[in-house]
Amino acid sequence: MIISSRHANRFVQLASLKGGGVIGEAVGNHFLRAADQLSPAACRALRGMGWMLPHTSGWGNGNFWRRWADAASTAEIATITVRSLRDVFEVASPAILDITTGEFPAPLTRVSPELGAHLDLRRGQRIRNEENGRAYLVGDQVGQGGFGVVYRAEQASGDPLDHKELCLKVCGDVSSWHCEAYFGQLLHGESRVVKVFDSFAWIARTKDAQPRYCLITEFAEHGDLAKYFRNHAAFSERKARIEMIAFLRTLQQLHAAGVVHRDLTPNNVLVTSGGCLKIADFGIAGQSLKNRGVKFDAFNPAFSPPIFERWLAADDVFHCGQVYAFLLAGRADALLNTEAVRTLKCSPEAKAVIQRCIGVRKKRYASAAEMLRALESLGEKHPGPGVVRSLVGKRVVFTGRMRVVRAQARLSLKKAGGIAQAKVGHQTDILVRGELSSPLYKAVEMGQKLLDVQREREAGHEVVELLEAKFWRLCGQ
Repeated sequence: MIISSRHANRFVQLASLKGGGVIGEAVGNHFLRAADQLSPAACRALRGMGWMLPHTSGWGNGNFWRRWADAASTAEIATITVRSLRDVFEVASPAILDITTGEFPAPLTRVSPELGAHLDLRRGQRIRNEENGRAYLVGDQVGQGGFGVVYRAEQASGDPLDHKELCLKVCGDVSSWHCEAYFGQLLHGESRVVKVFDSFAWIARTKDAQPRYCLITEFAEHGDLAKYFRNHAAFSERKARIEMIAFLRTLQQLHAAGVVHRDLTPNNVLVTSGGCLKIADFGIAGQSLKNRGVKFDAFNPAFSPPIFERWLAADDVFHCGQVYAFLLAGRADALLNTEAVRTLKCSPEAKAVIQRCIGVRKKRYASAAEMLRALESLGEKHPGPGVVRSLVGKRVVFTGRMRVVRAQARLSLKKAGGIAQAKVGHQTDILVRGELSSPLYKAVEMGQKLLDVQREREAGHEVVELLEAKFWRLCGQ
């Protein structure tokens, strides 16, 4: 059963499950055009009603979802459905609802059916940029996204382009087309950005034809990152680091200019020969002249960081951390969490960088430039610890497994004249590291204190690291 308003992009759909129970879906931004996107407040309202985020289940595959057990009453399910339509989707009156029943629909594609039909082109069809005279022949469809459909293409006439292997992207949203064309021209000389060679509006010579907004881009032979890892193994740590450094050198220029990409998901990181990564799809990129971020109103919910009012460069960094982890994991099918990062086959230092990227926003690298500096410095030896002759008056934080319980360590510190702190901060003098810890612990939760020490050093505040044995000698034990 599908319950919707006459506004076709606002619906709740319900289905009975084999074996009992009911699954429900409320439309999510994964399937909506830019003009129809749900606001962050609407997404929070759906969460408040009990709808689950799209990427937390195999159900929905882009929609908000929830599941009811056999015991759920019809009244409960109906109440949630009506509240969602009325309070979030602003359906004013039940009199305009359309209710249809039957088989549960096939999984939706990211392009809505009416948009997909409008953007369909025939293989062998000829389209032409009337301004410069270049014409192109349409090949096979190779993909589709939130705002367009992508085809292979070849140039048929006009001044020859630098590349013979081309793609044609047909956009259904004029604002995203403008955005891609603008950034395509701005970044044409950047080697780690998919090149845009031509952009134009084209109208077929048929009755009632609508304009199609076209981009001609270079072809990435391995496709996007998700497709690449269906046929290839994970990157070595060295290769992943080299590729991310090149990737970030381009992104840092955008962040310096107040630009955020907002969609650095596996679908928009393309792979060319030699495993070279390139940034694609600037359709929802935004710019702030005062470098304060842009409104958090367009994003891919399956790969988005936690929702705030504004999208900052640090939110692009969240995506970059995920991309780095994808390269090392050899898959790009879903967000990776801290526990997944812990199992990656790479050094603790690389895991620490990823952990910093995908952690809470206030502790992430603030921009691509900061993440770039961290990757470039991997393997460098930090200067040896400063000389500590006494703990008197020193503010001390403990981390890792120690030979005694933490309460006993704090008591010994107090007797030695020191002050125990729970977290690393601007006043911290010493970090005592337990010597019983696994070498992997920098990549999990209790490694956060080491990451905080790194942040303090970047801010110019040096925190001395002491091994546990040295700490006990200073305590006179």
